Amino acid sequence: MVKYIYLTILWALSSTAIAQSNSRKTEKRPDSVGYYMLDETTMASEQDAKFVRLLIKTDSNMFRVNDYYMDGTLKLTAKTTVDSLNFFPGARSICYEYYPNGKRKSIRNFEKGVIVGDAVTYYSNGSLHTIQNHSLKDIYLKQCLDTAGNILANNGNGKWLKTSDGNLEGYMEGPVLNGKEEGEWKRYIADTVYTIVYKQGQIISGEEFLKIKDSVFEKVDVSPSFPGGDSAFGKYLSRNIRYPARARENNVQGRVVITFIVEKDGTITNIRVLRGLGSGLDEESVRVLAESPKWKPGLSKGKPVRVQYSVPISYALQTENAPANNRKSRSRY
Repeated sequence: MVKYIYLTILWALSSTAIAQSNSRKTEKRPDSVGYYMLDETTMASEQDAKFVRLLIKTDSNMFRVNDYYMDGTLKLTAKTTVDSLNFFPGARSICYEYYPNGKRKSIRNFEKGVIVGDAVTYYSNGSLHTIQNHSLKDIYLKQCLDTAGNILANNGNGKWLKTSDGNLEGYMEGPVLNGKEEGEWKRYIADTVYTIVYKQGQIISGEEFLKIKDSVFEKVDVSPSFPGGDSAFGKYLSRNIRYPARARENNVQGRVVITFIVEKDGTITNIRVLRGLGSGLDEESVRVLAESPKWKPGLSKGKPVRVQYSVPISYALQTENAPANNRKSRSRY
């Protein structure tokens, strides 16, 4: 069964490539899109990919998201309103995540891209780990258990254990008070122990204070977004991108994937091409993002943070049989 699923995934990716090629003539997006992914927001080559992401359009104009590890094991299943490789801004309903061994990793409920209500995590052995309650502006650390099922914290008070991917190879532990980190915490990495001091859930001192303060996040509670949302971003691209003459002459079409950092104040920095087309399209994609207005920053525990973000920009020439200098062009998100 695993091998069959994996072959199906590869076929879907190949079919998507064909559908995208055909769509240049019909001007329609394919009903399914596949990406090789390095992490939640970054595309990768097949050789470097950690998992495969499939977005499949449903009858309700939603997209079903299925992530698979490279051996075909289900990694995640969710629903979204956006057909972008970063589906979280449009995430709706319940999202289920799984470990490579098939055990459930987490259950989260999304509304308009934001986690709401109780988010439940599990250890890689399948036992319950934490329950955290999410509101629009706050996270309440509700309950924490150890791998044997013993309660460490309950009703927001006690000892909390934070792990990396559900294992204890690198972890943090410390007290929680009224649903927030409070006092001195210890972070264990290999043979090194770091001390971090919290007050009402905020880091106020410690060896890693400066490093954490300016770190770049990949997973946040609220993803960064263009002012006005995805539709406004698409309009911004259409109005501002100039299709390079060299790309027109050579009939170069396709998708450029750009990655960048959305800073705490919403400015865009560290722009680079993750997957390019050449003929000036890569440079044009970088230019239009560099001139973008400030975004709404990503939020972690209600606070703005630096977030690594990636977007695909599609380029298409509308009239294939017309002379190169008479062709209409468009770009889309």
